[in-house]
Amino acid sequence: MYFVNSDMAISAERLSMEVAEGRDAIQTALRELRDVGFILTRKERVGNRVVTVSYVTDTGFLEAGSWGLKIPLQIQQSVQNSKIQVLTNSIKSLYESTNGVREEEKVGYQFFDRTSSEDDEIREARAKAKAEKKIEYEVAKSEHHEKRLTERRTRKPKDWTATDVSFEFANRVHGIWHIKPWQVTKSRFAYVLEDNRKKFDTDGEIEIEMMNIFFATMNFSKYTDADALWKIFMSRYSELSSQAKLRVNSTDDLETAQVQAEESLAKFRARRGKKNV
Repeated sequence: MYFVNSDMAISAERLSMEVAEGRDAIQTALRELRDVGFILTRKERVGNRVVTVSYVTDTGFLEAGSWGLKIPLQIQQSVQNSKIQVLTNSIKSLYESTNGVREEEKVGYQFFDRTSSEDDEIREARAKAKAEKKIEYEVAKSEHHEKRLTERRTRKPKDWTATDVSFEFANRVHGIWHIKPWQVTKSRFAYVLEDNRKKFDTDGEIEIEMMNIFFATMNFSKYTDADALWKIFMSRYSELSSQAKLRVNSTDDLETAQVQAEESLAKFRARRGKKNV
């Protein structure tokens, strides 16, 4: 810092008078600066004496500037010119060292030298490949969806997961022609459904009946967004679950009563048969 802002030649002896360091320590520091090219040291005659003095080099000024040190204007201009010259020389050297290699390897860059008609062919090929990839993706997605649908059908609705129910809801939404396509996997439907399951004690069977009621009573003509539909479904969850439980439980009760009646009738016939014997 002292060198940069003093704008003068400095010796180790002179510098030791300015800072709280001995001459030997200063000489060691100057040697380190000289080794990295930040200062230049040379002998000069001062009167009848020959002394060793040091100067800051352009590289040293550039380094000091990167530290945020203030450099005198005339030195800044000198350094700037030197910096431009260094950059110019570097670019020239890089060009000369790589130009021959580029000429030899030019064959490897034939792709960039093609005609406009070839570029059109490449664009068409890329567009065709992209379209084929999209078709493959849609087919794979459809096959996965059908697989999930088949798996759901092999299990009783009572055992369906929240994800199974959400896909069933999506299938019913897809049947409404004026509502845009909807991907349930990109919505929060399944997560909200899982929370409501715990809160209202529902399962797949009850939730399917809730959907039956919901889709039978909703006026879909004013809706074009499936996200709005599932949010309405969730807002009516308490009401729909109560109605669905009544229907599901009534059916179960009827089946239970029928089984009990058949068992009672069988026991009655058995007792009557014994009496007749």
